[in-house]
Amino acid sequence: MVRGASGLAENYGAPPIVVGLTVVAFGTSAPELVVNVIGALRGETALAFGNITGSNLANIGLVLGASALITPIALEGKIIRRELPLLLLATVVLFIMTLDQPLRMLSPVLDRSDGVVMLLLFGIFIYITVSDLLRQQQDPLITRIDDLPLLSHLEKRTNWILVVVGTIGLTIGGQLTIDNGSALAESLGVPPVIVGMAIVAIGTSLPELTTSIFAALKGDADLCVGNVIGS
Repeated sequence: MVRGASGLAENYGAPPIVVGLTVVAFGTSAPELVVNVIGALRGETALAFGNITGSNLANIGLVLGASALITPIALEGKIIRRELPLLLLATVVLFIMTLDQPLRMLSPVLDRSDGVVMLLLFGIFIYITVSDLLRQQQDPLITRIDDLPLLSHLEKRTNWILVVVGTIGLTIGGQLTIDNGSALAESLGVPPVIVGMAIVAIGTSLPELTTSIFAALKGDADLCVGNVIGS
């Protein structure tokens, strides 16, 4: 899916840097998105919540830790230094949203209003990031991403096929993950949220892990941080 989407973006004239920080970044987070949406549609919300929280822990601990073992990571880019506070802000907002018990004497729940707030925050984050990219400010991270080759130079038809096949594969994989994750939790006698955090989260974080390790091996340590923080 990522290969086809990158190729289509190139076919339609999108700047390489925008492709790198949007299409590829969204692609590495696609497994979490698919698993959580399917989990929500099926009512497996505990597994979905465990997946996203566990995935964030895996991104910071496993992915960033593995990258740091390969090469020292210097926070060179202004984008990275700005995104760290945004990451903390999103975490604080999520924490406040879970305080239904002490604030309203209700069971903790993330409802549609919370979802709207989160999507608005995400929209602001994307707007700020893309605005910086379009202004082409001098930044080591921007320079390195701008020099990277796009993932695909194939024809439009092939790119569309890759996107469709990749999306179908993600959907099937998400359904299998939810089905077998729930069955595994039942067979082990543990809450589904534990399976989501301990097993499913690591599986859905593998794209970030692979991307960051390859970037670290090439010496692009700040790309590792950008990938983790953006995810």
